[in-house]
Amino acid sequence: MKRQSNIELLRIVAMVFIIAHHYALHGGIYYNTTDNIISATFLVALGKLGVNLFVLITGYFMINSSFRIMRIIRLEIAVLFYSIGMFLIAVFVIDCETITFLTVKGSLLSTLMNNDLYYWFIPCYMGVLLLSPFINKVICCLSRKQFEVLLTILFVMIGLIPSVLFSKPWYDGNMFVFVLLYLAGGYIRKYNIGIYRISNKFILPISAFLYMTVMMLTIFIRSRADLFSAYGIWPERLWECASVFIILLSILIFIFFKRLNVKHSPIINTISSATIGVYLLHDNTYSRMYIWKNIFHTERYINSDCMVFHAIFCIIIVFAIGTLVELLRAKILKPFIKRLEETEIVGKIDSWMDLSGYNNAVEK
Repeated sequence: MKRQSNIELLRIVAMVFIIAHHYALHGGIYYNTTDNIISATFLVALGKLGVNLFVLITGYFMINSSFRIMRIIRLEIAVLFYSIGMFLIAVFVIDCETITFLTVKGSLLSTLMNNDLYYWFIPCYMGVLLLSPFINKVICCLSRKQFEVLLTILFVMIGLIPSVLFSKPWYDGNMFVFVLLYLAGGYIRKYNIGIYRISNKFILPISAFLYMTVMMLTIFIRSRADLFSAYGIWPERLWECASVFIILLSILIFIFFKRLNVKHSPIINTISSATIGVYLLHDNTYSRMYIWKNIFHTERYINSDCMVFHAIFCIIIVFAIGTLVELLRAKILKPFIKRLEETEIVGKIDSWMDLSGYNNAVEK
């Protein structure tokens, strides 16, 4: 399918959201500021919204796609490049880490380790990619009504009940949320949702209202943290991936961008192709604190009047440098990846994962 520049633009916006989140969170501003609490909350709440948008985009594009193991191999190569590269820089250049079994294991197996020290997003995202052919086949068997019932059940279980009751979610990790979002993106694609029903002129005000609600509730709960924590109510639950507000926001924003009339732009598409590299570079376990505290010195702006301008400057620089590095990495490794793609084992894996025979059986 030809890459749609309006959706690719959304991918760029999603990555900007994620960098803004990391600025406020890993930069130490969100948990330490008093004067900039509103701005810090605005920035930190963008992160999981960006993550959800990435998964929605994946579901939208892959719902009608065949499984290709090279998608996962390309991602794994990128993860290994940045994991090993940043580890070596930390050890031999910055001198902030020592070589141990645990650090080597973390650098080599970060795609298998779903925790906050490494790329928590990558294992969950890879899981969805691996499950995508089976999810797609299930969707082929469902009527539109059945599909809507499935989405409703998952939304209530994963987003609504835990958000309203501030209870523990009915799952462990983010895989269920990612599956829900993948299905939602696929539903929008399959039934062309977003062309009618809610006008674009209402989507932005509704989205702004939802986002302001998240911000105000977060600030209110934080201001009475001792009281609410005694009841197991934490403000972070309002802007995590499974938050009912963030799920609805991500769907509304996705539909808004889906309707945008953006001409095919090679520039947008090229920049968009580098977004995963931007994430892998700046949120590596060895780079995330160094970037924000040693390079950008975010602690100096915790209560500064210039914090917002500093945040904008840092986000632009991180995105620009990350994009350039990723485009260079992709260009250097392109011949190697092309040769790998032509190997026999890649074709065999694709054939092994091909469920077209099952599709034919169902249709008969």
